[in-house]
Amino acid sequence: MKQTKRHTASIPRMAGVLGTAVIILFSVGCAETSMQANYLPDAGSQAAEIYNDNCGRCHVPPHPKRHTFAAWQDIISLMDRRIRERNMPAIGEEERKTILSYLKKHGR
Repeated sequence: MKQTKRHTASIPRMAGVLGTAVIILFSVGCAETSMQANYLPDAGSQAAEIYNDNCGRCHVPPHPKRHTFAAWQDIISLMDRRIRERNMPAIGEEERKTILSYLKKHGR
């Protein structure tokens, strides 16, 4: 039976390729978050930016039409709880009001 030779020189090369792939994927993910903000209703408005900045800390902010305002109220409460669980800075009361107002205006 023929044995194959392991090439230890290929390990650093593979690590370099993996590192490059991670950087590219991270960059694309960040670009996607920025692009998504342009497709939000009233993109560029203070309310849209507050929504994008706060919700975009952890994930790409969903389009407001994804849920009804009643559902958004529950979701925002859930996100507040998750923020506290992760010891992240809380959403300020004025920002929370702005986000809810934005979602009420643009939700289903």
